[in-house]
Amino acid sequence: MEIGKKNIKFAWIWILFGLLLGMFLEFKMNDPNWGKDATEFTRMFLKTAKIHGLLLAFLNIFYGLSIDKVNLNEGMKKTGSLLMLLGTIIFSGSLFLGAFYMKFAYFAPLGAVCLVISVLIMIIGQLKTK
Repeated sequence: MEIGKKNIKFAWIWILFGLLLGMFLEFKMNDPNWGKDATEFTRMFLKTAKIHGLLLAFLNIFYGLSIDKVNLNEGMKKTGSLLMLLGTIIFSGSLFLGAFYMKFAYFAPLGAVCLVISVLIMIIGQLKTK
């Protein structure tokens, strides 16, 4: 489990980040002054970033536990692992930053493409595994 360790370690750090973001949101939601500064759009983006970030962190854990067990060459495994990491950072990161500056949200599809390719690599590896 050498290649997948990166995904697992990263995922736990990303989960911590998501929990801290959740705490921040909880404090801000209870602050009556925040309603004046933040629009519903900002709140929605932050909630969406938190949810996606946590779900993608768990996906990284599953990916990390599985990638070394599939029948793929090391280059494909490393590529899938890296794309999973990049996809998680780009997708959920662009949603978080998009809450403050909308143009960051345009990077979300790039993250989604990275995630889809990494899942396709895992599917290929699962189908080749006996």
